[in-house]
Formats: sequence, structure tokens, C-alpha cells
Amino acid sequence: MKNLFLFFSIALALVACAPSALVPCTTNAPGPEKRHDGHVSMQGNLGHVELQSSYSPVEHFGLCFNSYLTLFRKSNDKGTDQWQASAGYYLIKNKCGFDIYGGFGSGIRSRSGDYGVFPDGENASCSVIDSRYKALMIQSDIYSSWKNNLQEVFSAQFNRFFFNDFDYTNIQNKYHGQEMDHHYRLERMSQDLLVLSMTYKIRFKTRFSFFIQPGAWICFPFLDEVEGSNPGTYLSDHTGFLNHTVSRPFLYSGFIYHFHPKEVVKKRRLETNSR
Repeated sequence: MKNLFLFFSIALALVACAPSALVPCTTNAPGPEKRHDGHVSMQGNLGHVELQSSYSPVEHFGLCFNSYLTLFRKSNDKGTDQWQASAGYYLIKNKCGFDIYGGFGSGIRSRSGDYGVFPDGENASCSVIDSRYKALMIQSDIYSSWKNNLQEVFSAQFNRFFFNDFDYTNIQNKYHGQEMDHHYRLERMSQDLLVLSMTYKIRFKTRFSFFIQPGAWICFPFLDEVEGSNPGTYLSDHTGFLNHTVSRPFLYSGFIYHFHPKEVVKKRRLETNSR
């Protein structure tokens, strides 16, 4: 039974490795408490790095910036580069609060990869995506602090992407090595994506925190067409490859550097020493 569970876990992971049309930035949960509060954070993996920052220039008003950069590029797989900038209102009292931010961004995504349970065998597939887009986003967060060194944040972020270019090709290896190409284009050059997450920030120094962020993103169906048997002719896509809702869980973690006014730093140090 354990082996069967392991097999299906590996199979699902491999099937999910088809390059997705969109990959959002990690949710930025800023959490300023007063004027001049801010933070810088970094997270990523062996393939990419994400940098985030926030700053409150005046009371109850915050600015945020997110970036996503691919580290290693290939001639046919340049990865994903994107950024977001936003501004909004926040209110925190008695260690609880909320905020709402709105902003915009842009990016490129150029990926290719094999996927399937047996990527080199029958019924294996290879997907190639090349897209450029701009985006509008709105995000709201709810904050609560249980102790001086622990904060949790629930975040909901809605994005609408507008594509300047979009090219998606799915190549299937069927019928004893014969390849079948399915080329897709968009009827509507936009796409909606919802991101839900919980962020847990553990402060281990006055200016440093570690965070862990579980969540999921939901990509709503594309309105797309697939190339027919006659080259250059396109039909409405009923295959379900792009025109269906896609959801993927995620788990991010990283470190945060906080900057505060001097009086706040002094207060936090006194709170830390009194514990």
C-alpha cells in the first residue's frame, strides 16, 4: 500500500511538471505598523530568486515591490522574469490589522520541458511556451500577532494578465515515435489568477525574521484556439489542455530584514530582553 501511494505521488508530481502559462510572484505580506516601517526579503530555489520590499513613507500608506528572476538560462529555455509594484492603505491596532494594495507589473515567460510519467517513452509530451504580458493586481491582507516574535498573515491576491504575445505548443510522442504538435493561440488576450496564502513570520532578532508561506494559486481558464489539421486554421479549443481551471499548491520560505524608526527598534529590544 505504501509503495502504491509513493508511485501515485511521483506520478502526479511528474504530470504536474508541464510548463504552466503563468507563475505568480511570491505573495508580499508587508505588515508595516507606522511611518518609516519597511522590509526587504529574499527567497527562491536553484532555478530562480525573488526579492521583495515594502516601505511606509507616511502613516497608513505603504509601497510594495516584488521581482522574480531566473538564475540559469538556456537558448531554448530562458525562464521567467517579472516584477510588480503596488501602493495601498494599512491599519494595525492592538497587534491586529488589515491592508489593501493595488498595482501593476509586467513580465516574460519562455519555458520548455518534457513531462509525463515516463518522459522518454510512449505518450510523453513536451510543452513550449513563449509569452510577454502586463498585469494589474489587487491584494488584501489580514494580520494578527500572538506573541512579540510571531505574526501570521492571511493574503488574497487577484491578478489580471494582458498578453502582448502568447505562443504555446504541446508536442506529444505517440504511435511509436510519431510526434503530434498542438499549437495554441488566445482568442481573448487576458487571463485571471487568484493567489491565497498564509504567511508565518518568526522574528529571531530585532531586525531579522524567518517566514514560511503555504498557499495555492488558481489559474482560471484561457479562452483559446488550437490549430486544426489544415495549417493556419484555428478552431475553438475543446481539448481541455488550456481552457480549464488549474490550481497548484506551493510552500515558500525565506528571510526578512526589517527597518524601523530608532524608537521602535529600542522598544522591540526592550521587549526581547524582558522575555
